[in-house]
Amino acid sequence: MACTRAQRWVDADVPYSQSAYYNGYRTDCSGFVSFAWGLARPGLSTYSLRRVGDFITKPQLRRGDALLSPTTHVVMFDKWADAGRTSYWGYEESSSQGAVHRVIPYPYWPGYGDFKPFHKRGMTPA
Repeated sequence: MACTRAQRWVDADVPYSQSAYYNGYRTDCSGFVSFAWGLARPGLSTYSLRRVGDFITKPQLRRGDALLSPTTHVVMFDKWADAGRTSYWGYEESSSQGAVHRVIPYPYWPGYGDFKPFHKRGMTPA
C-alpha cells in the first residue's frame, strides 16, 4: 500500500520543495514518506520519523520500509535490484529530480548520511 501511494507522486511528477505542499503534505523527502505511510499532514521531519517506527536489520527490510538518515534524508524501500542485495529499487523525493522510483546503492550513495533500515510500527508488508 505504501509503495502504491508513493507511485502516485512519481506519476504526478511532484517536484521537490521544502516550502511547497501537495495534497497537504510537504514536498520534501520526509513529507513524501509521511504521505506514503498515511501519516498526518503536513508530515514529519526526517528526525521526527523515528517516533513512528524502529530501526531494523538489512535482512528484515520489506516493501514499504525505509532507509533513514535522521539528520539528512529518507528513502522508501521497494525491492532488491540484485541478488547480492547491494542495490534496491527505492522511492524518494530527490532535491534534483523530484519524486522518483529508481535503483539506489545500499544503503544510499556515499557522503549523504548514515542510512539505516527503518520500519513503521503497525505497517504490514505491501
